[in-house]
Amino acid sequence: MIIKTRHRAYDATGGQIEEGEDLETGVLREIMEESGECRTSEESEKVLWIPREKVLDYISQPVLCYRFEKILSFEGKVTYASYITKPEFQILTERYI
Repeated sequence: MIIKTRHRAYDATGGQIEEGEDLETGVLREIMEESGECRTSEESEKVLWIPREKVLDYISQPVLCYRFEKILSFEGKVTYASYITKPEFQILTERYI
């Protein structure tokens, strides 16, 4: 699922896990808050379920492309990266755990 907000391009839903909340519950709560069960909300103007192989067709910002590429190619290693986005996107460091 990707969302388009009024202030950004297409992106993944976001948010944070509340204190004492398990990961699955937090993710589901955030999806419901941001999407309203795959409907637009105060935080989003468009919500789409996109096949995995088509997601990058919707992403235009280089930093978001980088993040989505990491998500889509996840094989059990978490990527830690530092980067700048202006004047243009540039990865400064990247490591895996």
